[in-house]
Amino acid sequence: MARFAAIICLVFASTAQAQSIVVNNNVQLNNENQFPDLFNVSFLVSKTATHSPGCSCDTSPFFNFADGTFTPKGSSADEESDWYVVHPGDIFSPGSIANHSFPLLIDYTTVPGTVGPPLTVGTDDFYLGVRTGVGYSFDGLYHLPHRTVYGWVHLQSIGGTLTMLGNVMSYDSPGIIVATNTVVPEPSALLLLGIGVISLLGRRHR
Repeated sequence: MARFAAIICLVFASTAQAQSIVVNNNVQLNNENQFPDLFNVSFLVSKTATHSPGCSCDTSPFFNFADGTFTPKGSSADEESDWYVVHPGDIFSPGSIANHSFPLLIDYTTVPGTVGPPLTVGTDDFYLGVRTGVGYSFDGLYHLPHRTVYGWVHLQSIGGTLTMLGNVMSYDSPGIIVATNTVVPEPSALLLLGIGVISLLGRRHR
């Protein structure tokens, strides 16, 4: 019976993390030149895993890129999106963002939103962390956007133009590990996993 309960805990721990992961499909990069004074780079980010890029449920952040400098301009469309500078292996999650672990480019989780300083990238490849979501919470004064979508974008400057080398988006997620397809485990999943492992180890010891 104890072994059965331990297995159930392990199963629930694994399914608790079964969020949707979309690889190289739900972020598009546009190198545009029709508004060079405002921006020449934008992304199109799907906010739901069931929608492909270009659907009505998306957000478009805007940047300028010139001479190896990446300058945030803002974001548009409904709940908008937040962008940070991240590195491979970083845990990109609400906790690490709240701890100011990453340089800020754009953040619209507060009113009226914050746009950070330019990022110098030269010709190196670099990573950006992106979070967005669908819906709002009302705090009595403002409608604050939900954040349940976390992802990363891998970029490189080639010939003065940005090229996207890859991207991953996780939906209904507590975060993602940058440069991987691994979703950050929820505390409840970790608890169940720990209970399951301890139960199995205890049974084996007996």
